[in-house]
Amino acid sequence: VQVRVVDASGPVAGATIDVDGGDDHAHSTGPEGRTDVILPYRPMRLRAQRNHSAPWSEWVHVDPREQEVEVRVPDAPR
Repeated sequence: VQVRVVDASGPVAGATIDVDGGDDHAHSTGPEGRTDVILPYRPMRLRAQRNHSAPWSEWVHVDPREQEVEVRVPDAPR
């Protein structure tokens, strides 16, 4: 599953993806706010955060048959 992390301004590079279910995994997004996440053959959920001190997004449920999922993180403080 390709995960894309966005906020109101667009893609979020360097965000952390947390996958819940079975083994927990953490992944960081690249410059376009994307990363690939390997999921087992069952539905799971994941969330993202902009950086280690930022709040987490809501949990997003993912079906392993989906090719891409978008996760919206809270906007950066201005």
